[in-house]
Amino acid sequence: MPRLHRRTTALERAALRRVPGLQSLMRNTSNWSRELWALAFVPGHPWARAVVGTVARLHRLLQLRTPALRGLTRPSYRVGCKRILLASDYYPALRQPNVDVIAQAVKEVDPYTITAADGTRRPADVIVFGTGFRVFDPPISHRITGTDGRTLADHWGEGMTAHNNVTVPGFPNLFLLLGPNSGLAHSSLVLMLEAQLGYLLACLSYVERNKAQAIEATRQAWHTYRQQTRDRASGAAWMTGCDSWYLDPRTGQNTALWPRPVFAYRNLLRAFRPQDHTLTGHMDPALGMPGQLR
Repeated sequence: MPRLHRRTTALERAALRRVPGLQSLMRNTSNWSRELWALAFVPGHPWARAVVGTVARLHRLLQLRTPALRGLTRPSYRVGCKRILLASDYYPALRQPNVDVIAQAVKEVDPYTITAADGTRRPADVIVFGTGFRVFDPPISHRITGTDGRTLADHWGEGMTAHNNVTVPGFPNLFLLLGPNSGLAHSSLVLMLEAQLGYLLACLSYVERNKAQAIEATRQAWHTYRQQTRDRASGAAWMTGCDSWYLDPRTGQNTALWPRPVFAYRNLLRAFRPQDHTLTGHMDPALGMPGQLR
């Protein structure tokens, strides 16, 4: 997709410094315009997906004029199924005389050359592996142990999931920022993080008001949230048949992306629900909140 990117002018910078509310207006305009992109990826808006797909195709055709390169770069999946690259200089780079696009598997690597599947050998000094991300099994999950003695990785054997994308039953006072299903395909992660920090503070405030020591999501709330998230992702663009790092290879479920617009997530976390949480322990007033400095 084309990247709409330009430098901010001196006049714009001056206006942002001097005009009250202009920064907030620009941020809100940017956020809501990005929310329109969500329609192309979430279920129920095939027309939006068609529009984005058309823009992507025209961008490729306009920047690549030779049939050979057009054929080599034609995606075999629907737009949004894999991560979208926003770049206006990617296709021109493929046209450079010192660039070859090889659409074949690597058969063999030796100290000086790479052999393709057709037997062609090419000299190579550096190999860059652009293989995506392994998000379904974060290393930290193997080092966090719950109240039952099992690790978070053990609990996530059928896919990582968390209530409100943040808390996990059986793991008191564990808050996962930008955890399961927190990724976005259309907008800024800062918006998700802001909502999660607000939820975290609401949890700690609830603990403090009740003079407890720990808080965790109830298993029923966690299970309901997991099922709702999976149901909403079932018709999303990244569930249309391609292989991407958005999906857990063990189950085929989306465990990386939030399957709704950002404003829906922020509204969801804005209202704290005590009934979805369990408190444990009793706080010693002399010690204060767990982790609080005195």
